Amino acid sequence: MRPLRFAHISDTHLVCAGSSEWMFQVQREVRDPRRNLERCLEQVAQWQPDVVLLTGDLVHEGQAEDYAALRQLLDRALPGVPLACALGNHDRRGPFRQGFLGQAPEEGPYLAWQPVDGLGILSLDTPYLHGIQGSLPPDQLDFMEQALQTPMPRGHIVLMHHPLVAQWPWAQLETPARWKDIVARSSVKGVFAGHLHSSFFALVDGVPYVNAGSLAFGIDYDADSSIYTDQNTYGLGSLGPDGALGLSPVILEPARKILKQVRKSGQS
Repeated sequence: MRPLRFAHISDTHLVCAGSSEWMFQVQREVRDPRRNLERCLEQVAQWQPDVVLLTGDLVHEGQAEDYAALRQLLDRALPGVPLACALGNHDRRGPFRQGFLGQAPEEGPYLAWQPVDGLGILSLDTPYLHGIQGSLPPDQLDFMEQALQTPMPRGHIVLMHHPLVAQWPWAQLETPARWKDIVARSSVKGVFAGHLHSSFFALVDGVPYVNAGSLAFGIDYDADSSIYTDQNTYGLGSLGPDGALGLSPVILEPARKILKQVRKSGQS
């Protein structure tokens, strides 16, 4: 069995009519996130991935037509490549289902499982109940536990928006005790997230936890603040026949300029 190649793209925050003033400022004064994604996809196409992992905040407060435009962009750059998505706190479930998936615009949590070349990919919806704070409620853990019972030659990976590991404990989602039990009894080969706009990697009980940076803007963290920069990144990786995960963060734009600093109290 050959290695399976993937790209991990997160927090694209494509700007649309409903976006925040901050995103319009980024578009005007830094770079248009759509152009960043286009440049990223040009590079990813050369990698010839078997699947693309998208871990949320795809469109910033968009409508169905905005998600349809994103899907067209991805399909045009990577024709035939499977796409696996988790939604972020700036995504809209009904418009995503209608514009990106071509489904009825339901507003319930987006939970999905799909097989790709022997790998099971499970998507959870961490922002569904608590938005920017995120959570892993019992019904999503039920879905996860059931999906992971399907035997897959390559095992499984899990996609979510909010990370369970981070540079600072205050930035990560609290891990439910039941999560640890489910993962310990499963064939999970990696957990992929975004949200923090900062690349990060950790091994937890032997399982890789991978946070992708953002293609809109970067964020650095210290003990009590978030430092917004113009850096944007994505990731390339592979899953070997033995289940070993190889990862390579890619800096799309090497320049790094501080845009603003936000303290945990919310004051800039």
